[in-house]
Amino acid sequence: MEVLRKLRLLFERFPPKHNLVLFGQPDLLYALSMKMNEDLKSRITYSKTLMPLNDDDIEKYILNELESVQLGANT
Repeated sequence: MEVLRKLRLLFERFPPKHNLVLFGQPDLLYALSMKMNEDLKSRITYSKTLMPLNDDDIEKYILNELESVQLGANT
């Protein structure tokens, strides 16, 4: 959570059109659901739960998701 807070502060200085893709374990979702982390969770615009995948499937999935949500090259 400390790293996410530092990222939040860092990205406040970037133009609003920059995106960050973050992959985390279910424990991260649990930690974000806590009241004290509400400020971080409010900045999440899209999330999805993934089942375990091999490396090739992960790459295909990421490319498909980025295309489907129309995130640009800055991602």
